Amino acid sequence: MKFYITVPSSYFRTLGGLCGNYNGDHNDEFTNPKGNKESTVVKFAQSWRAEDGDLLCHDDCQGECPSCTPALQQKYKGEKLCGLLAKKDGSFASCHNVLDPGMFMDNCVYDVCINEGIYEFLCENMKSYNDACLAEGVKMSPEWRTITGCSLECPSNSYYEACGTACPASCSDPDAEAKCKEPCVETCQCNKGFVLSGDKCVSKESCGCSYEGRYYPSGMKFWEDDKCTKQCECNPGTAKVECKATACKKSEVCGLQSGKRDCYPTSYATCQGSGDPHYRTFDGKRFDFQGTCTYVLSKLVSKDDKSLAPFEVLVKNQHRGRNTAVSYTKTVTVIVFKNIITMSRDNPGKVLVKISRQHYLFYGQLSIFRSGYFGMVKTKFGLTLKFNWNSHVSLTLPSSYSDLIGGLCGNWNGQRNDDFLKPDKSPANTPTVFGDSWKVGNDPDCSSDCDGKKCPTCDHSLMLDYQTGKYCGRITDKNGPFKHCHAKVDPTEYYEDCVFDMCLYRGHASALCNALSTYTSACQDAPAKVEQWRSDSFCRK
Repeated sequence: MKFYITVPSSYFRTLGGLCGNYNGDHNDEFTNPKGNKESTVVKFAQSWRAEDGDLLCHDDCQGECPSCTPALQQKYKGEKLCGLLAKKDGSFASCHNVLDPGMFMDNCVYDVCINEGIYEFLCENMKSYNDACLAEGVKMSPEWRTITGCSLECPSNSYYEACGTACPASCSDPDAEAKCKEPCVETCQCNKGFVLSGDKCVSKESCGCSYEGRYYPSGMKFWEDDKCTKQCECNPGTAKVECKATACKKSEVCGLQSGKRDCYPTSYATCQGSGDPHYRTFDGKRFDFQGTCTYVLSKLVSKDDKSLAPFEVLVKNQHRGRNTAVSYTKTVTVIVFKNIITMSRDNPGKVLVKISRQHYLFYGQLSIFRSGYFGMVKTKFGLTLKFNWNSHVSLTLPSSYSDLIGGLCGNWNGQRNDDFLKPDKSPANTPTVFGDSWKVGNDPDCSSDCDGKKCPTCDHSLMLDYQTGKYCGRITDKNGPFKHCHAKVDPTEYYEDCVFDMCLYRGHASALCNALSTYTSACQDAPAKVEQWRSDSFCRK
């Protein structure tokens, strides 16, 4: 990934940020917003941090920053790796007198080394220097791609060009190449008879529509006005724009996000399962359910709104070790865009993905990554799933799905008293009946009842002990690490769940750490500040 910012000289000495102050002196680039020079890169970057509500982001390496041993540095400086950039008779030699390769080689060695030799980072750094040289007007040989194995695959209806036009012909401007005055670029050029429509090469006959001075690809939908009252579509058959009166749903609002006008959710809600497990529905109903089968946590059950992407989230519960009194979430599975994503305690830190090749990650609609202690699954339509591979799962959905879903997380219609609806819409009178109604699969060894049909209870004297500040009282402590969160997320239920779990697990440290982590996650989702509560001797950092 790379980006460029080019500004005219009229901005000289008026800028600030990570790109520096543009005053002609590279020795004072680490200047903070107050005009003072910072001593380290981290402090400099921190001074320009923009608050965006992301409480999981960090400025440093969260511990020891990655480094590269001298031996590995020497390895990656080899002439078949990063050293190729500076090789005097190599593929890039024609550019050396115009652009010093030293900084590019240093960046390459660092990136490849800390990423354990992954070739993608070598190729990206090679391309960065190649592109910079082309921008300076130097004609470059594509030989480096053959030497390094950094092949460039071009999409349909296009071919590789080492020095192609920077202004390719497009549906909206078929004569762009003839008018181009920019230096050539390494690119994928459309085949003869094809032009760009967005980022795809299409035949000229397949071009989209021009409407009020703008180009729209074939089949694209857009809003004509800023109130979302008229939606238009570029008809693929006629290449003409057709509009009709419409409006956003009650659960949505017309707005702009990332430059795109559309109907966006008015709100989001989160359902949570943690501990033994304790569930909190989207509407805020709390219940305990000790079943050890696989259950639907949530899924789209209504077929009325065809614009909503179907999804299903399953949780597999089981007893923890020899303790058959309670259960916990062992495995979480998300089924969306015909992909099956699974996180399990059996494979901590790993996410297993079964991909439908036809819908491979659905063209950027789906992202999977790790954030802190959690594995994360996010979709472009607003679903966010978090699982810590150790009993805590949370699911966040946009308001577009309210009153259209079902499962252990409830129907999200704003009413807590009807969350215990079974798949046939009939009410369940107990958590056990409700949970069992959402069971899936045929596991003969699982059960939706408590062990021996008698649910566990806790001795009162033990409860009093675990309520103290040494244990679960940390959650409600008005001067403790969660004090800033109390006003946003009521700690009472989290405190009660903590006491229950500690009691049934006989004071095991992991139960306390999991309970504190659960409240931390709820606070960060709020969002609310949580002070440091982990240490090397307590719930290790």
